[in-house]
Amino acid sequence: MFGLFKKAPKLEMTFTPTTAVARELAKEVAVAGELVVRNVGRDVQLSDLEVVLVAGGTRRIDLELPASWKGPQRIPGGGELRQTVAWSVRL
Repeated sequence: MFGLFKKAPKLEMTFTPTTAVARELAKEVAVAGELVVRNVGRDVQLSDLEVVLVAGGTRRIDLELPASWKGPQRIPGGGELRQTVAWSVRL
C-alpha cells in the first residue's frame, strides 16, 4: 500500500554541444560537448544508462557512454554526473 505513494526520482539530462559537423558525402556526423545527468529529486541508483542519437526521425543509433559512467551509478539528491564527450558516427 505504501509503495503507491512513493515518488520516483526526477532526472534531467542535457547535452550542450561545442562542435557539430555533418559530412554529407561521407555520411558521417561528429558531435562534441558536455553531457550532464542532474538529479533534482531524491537519491537514486542507476544501473542502465543509454545515450541514443536519432537521425532522420526514424533511425536510432546507440552512442558510447563515457567510461566512468559504465556500471551502477549513484547520484545523490541535487547531485549530477558531468562529462565532456565527443562522438563520430557513420550513418
